[in-house]
Amino acid sequence: MSERARKWIAVGVPIALGLLLGCTRLGSLDLPLMLSSGERILTDGAIPRTNVFSWVNADYAYLNDKWGFMVLVAAAERIGGTAALASLKMALGGLMGSLLYLLARRSLDRRAAATAACLAVTMLSYRLHLRAEWLSYVFTATTLLLLPRVAAGERRATIAQIALMPIWAAMHGYWVLGPLVLLAWAVGDRSVRVAATGLACVAAAAISPFGVDNVLHPFGVLGQLSGPLATAVTELRTPFSGGAPFTFFHALAVLLSYVALFAAVVHFRARRIGDALVLLLLIAVAWRLDRNLALLGLTLPLAVGAGGRLARGLVYADVVWVAGLAGLAMGAPSVARDRSFGMGEHAGRFPVTLLESLPTAWTSEHYINDFSLGSWLVRRRGEAFIDGNTEGYPPEFLAGYRRMLEGDESVASVQAEFAPDGWLLRTSSAPTRVLVLGLFIDGRAAPAKWDDVATLFRYDLGPEAADRQWRAWLQSVYLPQARAWFPTAADARSAALAALAALPDSAKNDDLAGLRGAILLQPWSAELYGAMSDAYAARGDGVNAVRCRRWAHLVGRK
Repeated sequence: MSERARKWIAVGVPIALGLLLGCTRLGSLDLPLMLSSGERILTDGAIPRTNVFSWVNADYAYLNDKWGFMVLVAAAERIGGTAALASLKMALGGLMGSLLYLLARRSLDRRAAATAACLAVTMLSYRLHLRAEWLSYVFTATTLLLLPRVAAGERRATIAQIALMPIWAAMHGYWVLGPLVLLAWAVGDRSVRVAATGLACVAAAAISPFGVDNVLHPFGVLGQLSGPLATAVTELRTPFSGGAPFTFFHALAVLLSYVALFAAVVHFRARRIGDALVLLLLIAVAWRLDRNLALLGLTLPLAVGAGGRLARGLVYADVVWVAGLAGLAMGAPSVARDRSFGMGEHAGRFPVTLLESLPTAWTSEHYINDFSLGSWLVRRRGEAFIDGNTEGYPPEFLAGYRRMLEGDESVASVQAEFAPDGWLLRTSSAPTRVLVLGLFIDGRAAPAKWDDVATLFRYDLGPEAADRQWRAWLQSVYLPQARAWFPTAADARSAALAALAALPDSAKNDDLAGLRGAILLQPWSAELYGAMSDAYAARGDGVNAVRCRRWAHLVGRK
């Protein structure tokens, strides 16, 4: 094989892998909102300054830090529809593969650089949805590529870095990573030139319709990340915290973190303080939130610059990313959240069937929806109670929504405050279980229509119709899914027998599964939930014990 062919193969492999990993169906819960917002900007020629898609907070002013990305995806859809959006996502994956190869190539030969780039792009694909944050990953990689040339005083590289900032700042609030990388390196290497470039990048972010407010905005967002909604949204939790997922990518993130920390130590010992600080910065940001873990993919091409065994080992690590890719493909979608390979939209993400079945008179009504459905409702109906744009809602509203999810605020009080026509809730989500229980206890709403994704509860059904609908819904929706809500342990028999002693004859069975069955037949019995709590406590399952005790308390309020 010729040298030229080897060169193109080395470059092409990580690009091809990036394209492949980007070839997943459009499943981002926020994409419908991005498309609706971008379409409005293109149509009106102006960026909305209030939450125009909210039917409860339409006048609440906020700063839209993703307006450029919204315009990008809306323009792509206008040009080529869903196919163009899917192609854009693939192109971003391929672009990242090429950037990672160039980063690794600064320290490695072609084969090792291709291996490092493939491992890195696999990690970055953890969040390879069509979301604004993906552009921040691309621009961060670009900053890392330009950094040595900026440090060397190359005027073109410095101008390119500063010129990048207004574009980046229009796309996503993570534009601050660019200046932070430059300033971290400048502190470590005591470079006035790089520090000045970093500060110039901050100033360039003010070249925006929002001016200086655009520069200050990311600091305000930091406060929201520890706000009332942070623990309710999985991606805003810290990795490995309660309720956060563990996937193939989390295992890879741990591996890359150890590699990056080892490389940082090597850099410190060699007095390359700037390189070490950049690695530590990326690690710290990545581990701040679960959604940031993808950033660890950028640490590997930097870590191999430490040299030694770390760099030499990559020559023989081809099998690692091949095995990882095979596991990723074979395990999808269970290995990776919300991942379905292919072009087009991700089926089963939204209640399309339910909404299409609504009578015409219902289509203009206001529904309280759960967080995960808001973006899609904006796209289909032009408004929502709450969506993924949490910055567009007052802090007190988000705090109230959080209390509602936890059962600390009754659905009756929410009904009195907002007077909705009904509730549209994702059936399989944990918060839905609490809200549905609250709706049943309140007694004024009943399930009117449902599909495999969500259920619509309405207030205008008569008592007989409401009872009939509740029975049908419990049998067809609640009962099949509730079997998975309470896992049964093999050694639960004795605990279940003790708990069943105080129950009615209809609930007396010889195992915990029987107790669950009784709850399914009488799902709103405080006594049954109390007995279930005791059974779980007896077998040492504190999580389910607390959950059942809480539900027993909620039911007992009626």
